[in-house]
This record gives sequence, C-alpha cells and structure tokens, in this order.
Amino acid sequence: MRNCARWRARRCCAARGTFLARGGQAQARAILEKLVQPGWPAPLRKAALIQLARALGDGGGALIAATLAGEDATLQSAAVKALRAPGNPAGLRKAAELLPRLAPELQAQVATLLGENRGPEFLPALARVAASREPVARRAALAALGQAGNASTVPQLAAWLGSAADDERKIIGEALQRLRGEGVEPALVAAARQGAPAVSAACIRALVARECQAAIPAFVELARTGQGEARREAILALGKLGSLDTCPALLELLSQASAAERNGLETALGNICRRQGQVGPVASALASANEALKISLLNILAQAGGPAALAAICQEAKTGTPEIRATAAGLLAEWPDAAPLDDLATLGTTGAEVRTKTLALRGIARLVRQAKDRPASQLVELVGRCLEAKPAASEARALLSALGELQTLGALEVAERQLATAGLVEDAAMAMLQIVEATGRDHPAAAKAAIDKILAASQDPAVATRAKSARLICGGAKNLALGATATSLDGLAPDGQGGGPQAAIDGNPATYWDETDNQKLYHIRVQLARRSRVIGLRILGYQQQAFAPKDFEILCDRRVVRKIEDAQYRTPWLTVELPPTECETVDLKITGYYPASPAIRELEIYGEPVNQ
Repeated sequence: MRNCARWRARRCCAARGTFLARGGQAQARAILEKLVQPGWPAPLRKAALIQLARALGDGGGALIAATLAGEDATLQSAAVKALRAPGNPAGLRKAAELLPRLAPELQAQVATLLGENRGPEFLPALARVAASREPVARRAALAALGQAGNASTVPQLAAWLGSAADDERKIIGEALQRLRGEGVEPALVAAARQGAPAVSAACIRALVARECQAAIPAFVELARTGQGEARREAILALGKLGSLDTCPALLELLSQASAAERNGLETALGNICRRQGQVGPVASALASANEALKISLLNILAQAGGPAALAAICQEAKTGTPEIRATAAGLLAEWPDAAPLDDLATLGTTGAEVRTKTLALRGIARLVRQAKDRPASQLVELVGRCLEAKPAASEARALLSALGELQTLGALEVAERQLATAGLVEDAAMAMLQIVEATGRDHPAAAKAAIDKILAASQDPAVATRAKSARLICGGAKNLALGATATSLDGLAPDGQGGGPQAAIDGNPATYWDETDNQKLYHIRVQLARRSRVIGLRILGYQQQAFAPKDFEILCDRRVVRKIEDAQYRTPWLTVELPPTECETVDLKITGYYPASPAIRELEIYGEPVNQ
C-alpha cells in the first residue's frame, strides 16, 4: 500500500505538470484541492499540498499558514516541507508570525527552518519560543538564533545562560560561536566582561572558537580580575590565542598565583612559547625568580621544548638549589629526544643528592634507546660510567635493560661486570643473553665464553634455559633440520589444522605437526641430508607448555641418546643438549604431552655435517 501511495503521489505531480504545460492551472488546482482532503493516502495528501502551495504562487503562503495553524498533523509536516521551497518569503513570514502559537513539535520544525533562512525579521518569534517552557521547541529556537541572530542576540543568549540546564548551555554556547554580522564580537567581549562567571566563560569560549584576537586585552583583564570559571577560561584563552606580547602579563599572574592556579598558567605560557617557537620571556624570568616560581618556569620550558629551553633547564640543573636540580633532572629525564643525555650522565654520577641522581639515571635508561644518531660505543661508555657509580638496584636494572639493546661486544663486557653485583646477577645475565643472541653468530668465541659465565652465575631456570638455547644457536652449529626429511612412524592421522611431519622442520612456526589426540605413542623421524655430528635440539610446541611434548626419548640412528621426563617450557622453546653423536637420523618417541597432544611447530636439530 505504501509503495502504491507513493506511486500515486508521483502521478499527482506529473498530472499537475501536464495541466500547467497546457495552461490548465485552474483544473490542476481543483484536482490538488481534492487530493489534500482526508480519505486519501497520507503520501498523496502531502505531495498534493506541496504542489498546491506552489500552484497558488503568492497565495501559497496563506495556505501554508492555515495548514500550520490547523490540526491536521499529516498536512502540517508537508507544510513545513513546502516552506523549504525557494522563493517563498511570504510563507516564511507567516510561519514566523504563527510560530509562538504552534504545537511544540511543530514549533521545533519551523524554528529550525527559520534559522536556516537567517532572516533577521524572524528573531522576535524565535526569541519568544526560546524563552518558552517547552524543552523541544526551546532548544530548537536557541540553535536557530545562532544561525539567524546578530549582535543584538548576544545579550539574550547570555541572559538565558544563567538559568539553562547543562545541555542547553551547550546549545547556547554553540549558538554564540555561530553568530555572524557586524558587532557580534564586541558584544561577546562586553558580555564576557559584565556577565556572571558561567556567562563570561561561555562568551570567552565563543571568542576563542572565533579566533578573535581583538579579545585578548579582555582576556588579560579577566585573567586578573575574573572569578572562578571565568578566570580559568580567560587564562586558557590566552594560551590558545596569545603571543609573546602576552607573556609578561601571564608571568606576572604566575608570580602571584596560588599552587592551585599555577598549572593553568604554566599550560598557557607553554602553549604560547611552543606555538611561537621562542622561550625568551620565560627563560629571562629565571634569573629573578624565587624557588617556587622557578619550578613553574622550568615546567613551562619543558612544555615548550626546543634547544633554548633545554639549555636553560640544563643550566638550572647545574647551578640551582637541590629542589631545582631535582626538578630539572625529572624534566630532562622525560625529554622527547636524547639531547640531554650527557647532562643527565653528569647529574647521575656526581653530587650527593639521591633524588636528582635517581631521576637522572632513569632518564638515561629511557633516552639511550632513542639516541639512534650516536655511536653505540659512546652509549656503552655512558651507561658503563653510570653503572660504576653504584646506583640503586631499580636504576641499575633499568640501565642493564637499556644496555642489552645496544648489542655490541663492549656492551657485553659492561654487562658481564655486573654479574658480580649482588641483586643484579639475573638482570646482568638477561642483558648479556640479549646481546649474545644478536651478535653470537658473528662472535662465537665471545658468545660461548659469555654463556658459560651466565650459566655459572645465574640461579634462574629460565635464564639457564635461554642460555642453553643461545649456546646452540650462537656456537657455530647449524640447524640440520632445514633441508632434512621428516616422516611419522606411528600410523596416526593429522589432527585439526595440523600438517604432516614435514611441517615441524620447515622453518615456519605458523605451520605445525599434530596428530590424533590422547594416543600412547607419537613417533617422528628426521632423515638428515647427510651424516652429521648432532649436539642438541630445540622444540617449539604449539603453545608454551600447552600441546607440547612432555615425556620423550631422543634417538640417533635408532639408539637412545637422551631421555626427557616432565619437560618444563620456561620459555616458548625447550632446549635439549645432547652428547655429540654422529648419525643420519634423529627420532622423537613421545609418550607424554601437555595436555592431549604433542603438537610441534618447529623441531630444530643442531650440529655439523661430518666430512666424509
């Protein structure tokens, strides 16, 4: 039925066009007047009303007004749509006259339409509805005033702010931002100066949204004399729109501010300096500032950033009071690049102020990772110097962690020296392992010596497991499984997404060997490409200690060379060292597993081919 009614409505429009083309305006109007009457489908009635209003020309406004003032809801919505047609000023004027007397929902629709047309003659009607008690209509009228209003609308909107609910305050604030025309911004400035704090704050926000530079003197005045929300918004506005010329006024306010007010002033000054790319006024104020003000100035410089700000903070780190030095160290530690590293190293290795040294060393551990443009040898020397200064355990651990990422033999030597420091053995071992894993293939002798020292010093099973794995990888041995052939000797079928036995030795952890769950024996054999001396293997299960071998025998040329029971996967990889054994085949006979299947993502077999 609905589609049928729409079709009939289209037919109505086509019929009117045909009649008019033939000069049959009177007949067309007669048909349309019948079609708007009750009893016809709603879509047809709506379409007929819109066409009838157009056919009546100047008289269409009276029809629309009468419809809006009536009680036919179906035609009323069509009347609003008809008002949107271009060239209908008479209809809009009549709608504006009727606006205060319409039903609330209809008021909202018409108010929105009047706002879109931006006619100043509609302002009185919109203001009457905006002052009404009907929420839906009032909100629509407030928004419409922002579109159609001018300077005269500012005092009205400002007056309503005082008693408006939160959602309506937002609408009024947006309306103030959208107002156009001569004198709007001076009117907003006046309202900001004269209004209550909430009104003043809303007007300030509107001026900021309009990027009104002419309002800066008013913002300075309100930052000095305003109360509560108005003062806070004025300071925020100065940070967004102010220039270096605004800094003296803000610095004066900062020198007199309470602790609670400093943060907003610091943010405003930092925003100005960062936007302008200069910190001169703030840096110059350091010389005569007391300690509390100097801390604020340092915070501003850190927010602004740049070489000049960094130089000023570094100078205070060298010459300031203990509190200033600690503040400066904390700011340098959070610097966005590695430029303060040398100054932090000086702070971290000299002086007796524990807090300053602690902050500086934490910063070094952080910034070393960002110093990509410095030679690794310089960074290793710097970290080593800091470790020699005997920092507290937490800072030493952070430095060792950073050292592990430098991955040079020099870094390995520095980390190795910390194996003798109580409380740092495991951290030093982990840093050494990280370096060995990255460099061991190129320096196998150094790697082997380091791993031996790690195993002798560490008591952590996870470290031992990782060290044994590194010994296989970095000791010059090759992964003989690559290029070998794997077969399954247990007669079981692949399970789920698991592949055949070759998936366990293909070098791709995304593929895996898996067979029917909960069987007594799983047996995989790897035929090496040539006879080799095997010294160990590594197993990567499907997940760490989940779907992985637990109890198994390792056979070389069908002879058991190692038996593992209750294997513990302290890392994703399980490393098993073997007595050096010459063979052509390596078997795993698995009788226990976690929890229902010994799926293997990778089986790596390490050793060297035997010369024949």
